[in-house]
Amino acid sequence: MAILLHQDTGNRLNGNIPDGIKGRQSRTNLFRSFSEEGNLELGGCLENYPCQKDRYSLHINCGGEKSTVGNVVYEGDQYEGGAAKFHPMIDYWGFSSTGHFWDHNRTINDYIAQNVSVLGMNHSGLYTRARLSPLSFTYYGRCLADGNYTVKIHFAEIIIRGNKSFHSLGRQIFNVYIQGKLESEDFDIVQAAQGVEKVVVKEFKAVVKNKTLEVRFHWAGKGTTAIPSRGTYGPLISAISVESGEFRPYSFLVKYRSLSLS
Repeated sequence: MAILLHQDTGNRLNGNIPDGIKGRQSRTNLFRSFSEEGNLELGGCLENYPCQKDRYSLHINCGGEKSTVGNVVYEGDQYEGGAAKFHPMIDYWGFSSTGHFWDHNRTINDYIAQNVSVLGMNHSGLYTRARLSPLSFTYYGRCLADGNYTVKIHFAEIIIRGNKSFHSLGRQIFNVYIQGKLESEDFDIVQAAQGVEKVVVKEFKAVVKNKTLEVRFHWAGKGTTAIPSRGTYGPLISAISVESGEFRPYSFLVKYRSLSLS
């Protein structure tokens, strides 16, 4: 009998990850889904994905298509989630997804929420679809130059309704961690945005020391679980923007100097 799914998060194992396990890639999740100490570090999972150059920003349209806002391009993120998924998308970012929705026969496509009505906010392409997680979901940016960064996380409640019916009583509450530090506890999108289908952007500061930035969302069992339907709970993420606060690549400096002299 073959092992099709393997998950080793939240344990006290020591030592190197065997090559045979790392070779399974997305079928094996050895990354963080546990809120306490003892998780395996990200570096061991990414030894087969070396950095080619330093980067100074990262923009992801979580669960959605590639989208441009002004002169900023948000990478598309429509890849399948799952109960134990470690997915290095491209050479400089990826995600780890853990957890299974209880009392609900969700497919892998249901780890992305999609709004069914027309949204009225600006840049609605960032909010029409969003990432879902029943337990823990971590985005990681790689190959970032060490230094200080500003992390902006976009949220909009697109599942719970605001029509004053039973369907409006749901609450998705979760925690936000950046670089392993709890930055927002018991975050409630509806409360923060003062309504559904409204945007709220949370801004945080982060320090990159090993070329890697981790942004993790964790459900700690709070909020409702069955409104408007069973299996409605946990993190709901619309978009992430990461910008360096100190460094600019050489090409940027050359362009800026040329404009100043013209």
